[in-house]
Amino acid sequence: MTSVQHEFISGRTLDLQRSCTGRELTASGVDMCHIAVSVIIPLWNGERYLGECLHSVLSQTLQNIEVIIIDDASMDGSMVLADSYAARDARIKVLHLHEKQGASVARNLGLERARAEFIAFMDSDDRYPSVDVLEQLYSKARATGAQMVGPKCMGTVSLSLRLFLWMMQVE
Repeated sequence: MTSVQHEFISGRTLDLQRSCTGRELTASGVDMCHIAVSVIIPLWNGERYLGECLHSVLSQTLQNIEVIIIDDASMDGSMVLADSYAARDARIKVLHLHEKQGASVARNLGLERARAEFIAFMDSDDRYPSVDVLEQLYSKARATGAQMVGPKCMGTVSLSLRLFLWMMQVE
């Protein structure tokens, strides 16, 4: 059985280890030392939709991703559900906040933990419109050298699609 990758955060002391030595392969053979996109999902009482959200992320054709879920002191079953997904998929990390701090703080904590070249933010009640949206955006950003890409780059514009990637500054 895989151990759940999570941590509890009460203060702002963070281990910002971004380096990777050797190869870290998931059970499905994804090399976690070469992560293309970190998908950051702030979570507060999102048990109702979290399963659909994570299914749409984990079903992406771009497999070398990490998913960082920041549980903002949820009071429903969100924490348990997030941990159960993390136990099944090594690409998922769960951070649990002891008290509610809001989506902005949660996103910033996710940014501090992200190891990928690009970042995608997603809310726990969102779903990607197709299984290849991350791959399309990542490919477009790499091909053009863009630091930020969005759905208009793919020929679609949707006001409800809040999906953007941008280059992280990794030291």
